[in-house]
Amino acid sequence: MLYGKIPPQARALEGAILGALLLDRDAFHNAAEVLSAEVFYVDAHQKIYKAIEALAHKSQPIDILTLTEELRAREELDLIGGAYYLTTLTNIVVSGANIVSHSRIVVQKFLQREVIRVAGELMGAAYEESTDAFELLDQAEEAVLAIRQNSVRKQFSSLDTVIVKILIRLEKDRHDDRHLTGVTSGFNDLDYVTCGWQPTDLLILAARPSVGKTAFAVALARNAAKGSAAIPAVPVAIFSLEMTAERLGERLLAAESGVWIWNIINARLDDDRMRQLYTGGVQPVGPLPIFIDDTHSLPVSEFRAKARRLVAKHKVRFIIVDYLQLMTAPGHITNREQAIAYISRELKATAKELSVPVLALSQMSRDVEKSAKFREPSLADLRESGAIEQDADMVTFMWRPDPQEVATRPELVDIVYIGIKKNRQGGLAKFLAKFKGETQKYEYVTLIDNATLEPVGTKWRPTQGGGRNQAALDYTQSKRENYQPIVDPGAADPF
Repeated sequence: MLYGKIPPQARALEGAILGALLLDRDAFHNAAEVLSAEVFYVDAHQKIYKAIEALAHKSQPIDILTLTEELRAREELDLIGGAYYLTTLTNIVVSGANIVSHSRIVVQKFLQREVIRVAGELMGAAYEESTDAFELLDQAEEAVLAIRQNSVRKQFSSLDTVIVKILIRLEKDRHDDRHLTGVTSGFNDLDYVTCGWQPTDLLILAARPSVGKTAFAVALARNAAKGSAAIPAVPVAIFSLEMTAERLGERLLAAESGVWIWNIINARLDDDRMRQLYTGGVQPVGPLPIFIDDTHSLPVSEFRAKARRLVAKHKVRFIIVDYLQLMTAPGHITNREQAIAYISRELKATAKELSVPVLALSQMSRDVEKSAKFREPSLADLRESGAIEQDADMVTFMWRPDPQEVATRPELVDIVYIGIKKNRQGGLAKFLAKFKGETQKYEYVTLIDNATLEPVGTKWRPTQGGGRNQAALDYTQSKRENYQPIVDPGAADPF
């Protein structure tokens, strides 16, 4: 310490690694899984390793002669100390037997330097009076996570290893009559088709305004957080960019207690209704593990930071975003379509990174309402960006019946159609849901025929989507006996 602090480094090991690469023809493929050029501390070593990478990519042998010619072609031979320096590297080691161990030590030194660099940048920013402290915390989390992610390289998995993992899961789940491997929606027919919301999936729920998509998302959150005797409850996070946490709480209480939302908002509650709200709503809903963030115009970077903390601290297993178009992309992205594409990619990356399903609500284009003839929405109706349908693992639309049909069939007034129009994990399907706007409650969601929009009889097969054949699923009467839709016993059959 007499001459000051020196950044963490391992010059001798860097030289030994490069020497081993020149002596052992198979050493590069072993080291490349751990190393990259930037982990070397010495600039000359970085140039040498990049030249070795170039030789490997061109399928040329790696030795002193070929490396010398490559560096000469790059006009970097004199910068690294000439051909003589390359010969000294081969004298340091006798083989590449320990190259992986040496490489890991060099990487550790690099990570230490990266932590020092990031800490210095954050310290400088912290001293700036104009710095927003909360943005700085998000930057710190992102920077540290980036170091961790760059340091961990995912290894290849052989097919037999993958198959063993699949068989272990199948042996564990095949005796489970629930056919549910993900987070429950609380609606049996929907769970049967989707097998639950799957980890790492990005789910899009799109609808025009006032159809009931927020109420449906709240119902999904409540059902997942409640669970049942056979289905474990999971903590849920809701990022509400449109409504305040109090408004979402009012909807949860109304749906659970049966007290009209209008009475709750306007506090028009007599003693009986207040008692009903407390016993039927507050007591069962209050303990649910639901976490609500109502930050307006939430930046994507802040969303990812908060999501990481919720998963790490509260074990959140299901994330809902209401809604995608209200999130904020970085300032350098000025094009709206590019911004939505960026947000969509980040949501998918979050689902994959945290291994949780992310349900993002989305607005639909007005074009679906401009058509002279009533039609169902399609993937092309997703608003502002085609990237949403590309990134999503499942795209679900919600729409109301044809107004002319409602005029002749009053029983359709409270009906909402739900259609899965993209599903990477299975088939497509349509559902009929009864939504009571007074209490913001979905009383049931039942499977319907794709063509007639009538409840199915004894068998159902999913339609084919995206030009690819989907595996056919039999929905037999015996299955329906085990998976009856959740229906209010007092509710009349809409048909």
